Amino acid sequence: MLQEKLRKIEENIDEHLLEKFFLTSFEDELNFVLDIEACKIKDDEMLTYSIALMNCDDDRDICYNYRKIEDCLSDLINLKATKINIYIHNLYYDFKPFLTCWVDKFNSTPNEDKIETKKEFNGLTRKYEYLNFIETNKDDKNKPSFSYDVLFKKGQLYQATFYTTPRENKKGIEVNQRIIFKDTLKVIPYSLKKASKDFLDLELGKQGLDYEKKRSLKDEFTKEEKFYIYEDVFALKYLVKKLIIDGFHIGNKFVRFDKLTNSSQSLFDYKLTLLDDFYNK
Repeated sequence: MLQEKLRKIEENIDEHLLEKFFLTSFEDELNFVLDIEACKIKDDEMLTYSIALMNCDDDRDICYNYRKIEDCLSDLINLKATKINIYIHNLYYDFKPFLTCWVDKFNSTPNEDKIETKKEFNGLTRKYEYLNFIETNKDDKNKPSFSYDVLFKKGQLYQATFYTTPRENKKGIEVNQRIIFKDTLKVIPYSLKKASKDFLDLELGKQGLDYEKKRSLKDEFTKEEKFYIYEDVFALKYLVKKLIIDGFHIGNKFVRFDKLTNSSQSLFDYKLTLLDDFYNK
């Protein structure tokens, strides 16, 4: 079904790949998928020339194609939602230009955890020791506007959050808007092409963009390039909907990938299986 849907979209790609953002939503939480394309223009400089964004919460399958990071960020900030989830397949690569733009535009700084030193008694050594405790501020309402958090460990980027201005949610509570960048590659550790085939029975095209070509933001995309940009976010959208947002059934078990990584998801599901076995003895 998705394959046929994608084939029809290819025939009318200009109706589904738009340069202007049209989205009016009054929901507190919104979900998007995002993919960027970049090329080298100098030995030490990359140009991000395409930012493809697609809404996961409707069935229109419209891809909003930006040429500048700041334009994409501006449209996201202007949404009324208090929580915006952005799913990216390989966050480490695609997040860099967003963080650079965020820091440059807002002179932004990362939120830092407070470290408090406490005197604690060690029952093994029978002595008092001074230990450092990290006090993490998990209250998003108190995060400074236009600051950011990055969940980064041992060279791996797991998640990042931008905090914008406070706004009221549906309950009338004022909270900071959060734009949360999530890495689908951590929880679905396959290439997008393989994951689409295995989970959606969706074959993606073999032709890609010419990554050796030097581009500018004024370059026009060919029809084939437009479709390549489009099909990646189309496939990622339906992966996210099936595996992360809606969930699916395996036999009589319901599964939804709502952990940060594939390993933590596997451990969680294993614990549920043990629990089921215990109660069903």
